[in-house]
Amino acid sequence: MKKRTLVCYDPDEQCKQAIIFARVSTQDQYDKGASIPAQINRMTNYCNDRGLKIIKTYDIPESSTVGKRKIFHEMVEFIKSQKHKIAITVYCIDRLQRGYKEYVELDTLREMGRIELHFFKEGLILTKDSNSADISRWDFGILGAKMYVGNLRDNVIRSQKFKLKQGQWLNFAPVGYLNTKAPDGSADIIVDPIRGPMVQKLFREYASGLHSCETLSNLAKKMGLTSARRNCTKTLCRVQIHEMLTNPFYIGIMATNKRKKYNNEKVNIKYYPHRYPPLINKELFDRVQLILNERNQNSNTSKAWYGEKDFVLRGLIRCSHCGGLMTSERHINRSGKIYTYLKCNHIDKTCPQKPIPEHEIMEQIEDKIFNSLHITPTLMENIKNCIKESLLEDNKINAANKRTLSVQIQQLEERKRKLLSTWLDGRIDDSSYNDVLIEINERLDELRKTTSSFEKYDKDLDEVLEKISDIALNAKKMFNCSIISKKHEILKLILSNTRIEGKNLYFSINKPFDKLLTSKGCNVWYLWPDLNQHSIARNRF
Repeated sequence: MKKRTLVCYDPDEQCKQAIIFARVSTQDQYDKGASIPAQINRMTNYCNDRGLKIIKTYDIPESSTVGKRKIFHEMVEFIKSQKHKIAITVYCIDRLQRGYKEYVELDTLREMGRIELHFFKEGLILTKDSNSADISRWDFGILGAKMYVGNLRDNVIRSQKFKLKQGQWLNFAPVGYLNTKAPDGSADIIVDPIRGPMVQKLFREYASGLHSCETLSNLAKKMGLTSARRNCTKTLCRVQIHEMLTNPFYIGIMATNKRKKYNNEKVNIKYYPHRYPPLINKELFDRVQLILNERNQNSNTSKAWYGEKDFVLRGLIRCSHCGGLMTSERHINRSGKIYTYLKCNHIDKTCPQKPIPEHEIMEQIEDKIFNSLHITPTLMENIKNCIKESLLEDNKINAANKRTLSVQIQQLEERKRKLLSTWLDGRIDDSSYNDVLIEINERLDELRKTTSSFEKYDKDLDEVLEKISDIALNAKKMFNCSIISKKHEILKLILSNTRIEGKNLYFSINKPFDKLLTSKGCNVWYLWPDLNQHSIARNRF
């Protein structure tokens, strides 16, 4: 698309045409029609009194702070297409803008002589020759509108926090509940008489240990369980099933401020008890969480369920195309021979990955890893010393972090004592005391959880090093044993970022085992491609 060039034949010409810009913030305000007609009527009289010909009128429901302001930019493009100067007439500054996003573009057009800005309520007309005092009035008008929006936002947040503390849910009710109105006209939530029992059944079925999220999704489809909205006909996918099974709302607790990082870790979650009837008892909910955690292990997403079957590569490998987990399936042919295949779950229905025999993957693992481990006792002793230094350094860092956290905890405890003293002296009211106390306790909980997470690093160094040495020196022998669970544990300890593309396996080596494959004891070492799937790197020492 060719970019339009602005042309102004005479920047000093007298402005004789105008655009009326009337705006409300929401569709609901627009439908009620309380403000738009009044704005248009006043601006029409204003243009007639000044001899301005109205060539276009914009009356729109559009937020000035949220979104891309599509209609506003359409107006700007229309102005750029005209050959003569145009006056943008609005009732007041905040009807045109409540922030500085559009300021530069409007001010550029003004300085070029393309537009004039007429603000009726403020009695302000801005042209290319306007002085600094008038420009400052425009600036302060925008600042005032921006502060107004900020105050509205603060009031909304304050109101939301109050309602949450009162146990009131602010969003759409989860599946199994219905949004309704209480007798006094306030918002309320009740148990859905149709969907509620279906949700209870799904929890009971999953707690039996005989289902995955995928099979529960199929069961929900058979029962006719659809999305939370009554008029919605879409069935629940496995992701929605997983969210439902982990939602504490069903036992009487609201989880708010759910934001997800790239690795799907939930952060900044706050919990409040709600006032609505629970659908699930806590014992059943805890049983479901236990099963989910057992199947998660080292991943935030559910691994495939294998029942009583055991597979070497279970839960370790993903598809490079769609990211889905490769699950193991065992088949028996007509002659009675058993075959095991790795099959993609096909999160993306167009995923081209085909099943691959497990023994082909195992051959690649043995060739690229275990056949490359040639470590002498002397070399192992040198490696142990390097690893020991690394672990000691990690422990020093952990100790420093724990000391910092300990100081912060002590400071918060001291702040709690001072807050209590201030409240007992009557220098702050009950509401302020409770608000600050909740914030302090929440921060203390976060710091204590972080402190406890460091405890897992405080292991006995000799025990860790002996375990590493045993696996490194006897990895191939241990891997060739017939115990499937032992093979699985070794691979889980050594490999990470394991992916399959076609018939090729790509993986990274976990530390410190990567040092063993890059040592001088190996004639050739392999750093198998990582998630970016670079080519194999070979270095000779």
